[in-house]
Amino acid sequence: MTIAFPTSGNYIDYADRWVDPALAFGAGLAEWLGWTAIVAAEASFFDILIQFWANESFPKAASHLPAFKNGFSGFGRAALLACWAVGDQIYIGIMGGEAQNPRFSMGHVTKLVPYRVIFVYMASVIFITVLIRSDNDQLLGGSGVTASPFVLAIQSVKIPYVSSILNAGIMCGILTISAESIYLSSRILRTMAVQKLIPIWIAQVDRRGRPVRSLITCLSAVVLTYINMSAGGVVALNWFVSITSASFSINWMIVAFTSWRFHKTLAAQNDPLFSGLFAWKSSMWPLAPVWLMSICVLLLICCFYMGAKPPGSTVTTANNFFQYTIGILLIFSMTAAYKLIIRTPFRDPKTADLLTGRRKLTPEDIEQLDAYYRLPTWRRFLTYVKLW
Repeated sequence: MTIAFPTSGNYIDYADRWVDPALAFGAGLAEWLGWTAIVAAEASFFDILIQFWANESFPKAASHLPAFKNGFSGFGRAALLACWAVGDQIYIGIMGGEAQNPRFSMGHVTKLVPYRVIFVYMASVIFITVLIRSDNDQLLGGSGVTASPFVLAIQSVKIPYVSSILNAGIMCGILTISAESIYLSSRILRTMAVQKLIPIWIAQVDRRGRPVRSLITCLSAVVLTYINMSAGGVVALNWFVSITSASFSINWMIVAFTSWRFHKTLAAQNDPLFSGLFAWKSSMWPLAPVWLMSICVLLLICCFYMGAKPPGSTVTTANNFFQYTIGILLIFSMTAAYKLIIRTPFRDPKTADLLTGRRKLTPEDIEQLDAYYRLPTWRRFLTYVKLW
């Protein structure tokens, strides 16, 4: 979709084209909400890292080690935290839509990003699992001075100063992620305004092309970040993580469904997109969207299950239920309200737009792709691992 229709709105635009403008509104809302909540959640972790030096602590947690800690609730909590930590990765499509050669860039990134996430992220998880016990009292929720598990791993080998240097480096990384989150959320908000899904005045930019009004709107929402510096910071963190995880899961479901509708539209109009020169198609389609949809449904089930039975507790309260489901309920209710109030049309595959913004390969694109595929396999592999 991104290669044929490279737009900065990306999947928000695609949901509008091939499904329903109301779904595009829901996608934009979910993405904006997710990235805005990330800024607030990152502030909590910044506070946690500060406490490594400030000798603060969070409430005490259980320290027993059963085979599956806290049962399915524990699994669900871990799954949502992993979803939040990895991020939605949808921004690669947004950036790919602005690339000089989307066919070359997206062909690379669809392989590079998943492999980097799998190997780097999973390798880190395995090492931490081996080096740090889950009942360590300095982990989040323990009785000691809360710290990053990476810092604790370094500290355990008793090399002086290294743990503090790593702690400071992680803090700098958190600031970078916060800046990225503000950038993405402001662009998403402006995209929705350009598509007239929200008031058009939010799309205004200054002389340098910066979306001032959407930036101000996002920064105003991020004021909630300061909640995390209070005594209720851990509670706020749990809410923000749940909102972000639910938002990203819903967006992945929208991408999967939009992909299916895109293929259905191509078939209904007998479009020869996949028979063109250097045409790119997802391997074993529709395995990828079906798998993605299934995993996302599982994540949403985790949200509702933990709302009914939170980890470490057998009592269901309204606070627990909404803590884990507020993101889902907010996105679905506002999308449904948008559909009913605006009365948006459901796109017919026979008449859906396959022309506006369509990009064909330029002679320069073809020359670059020809040169790339003439390279031996080992040279093409090196283009994925270079660091510059």
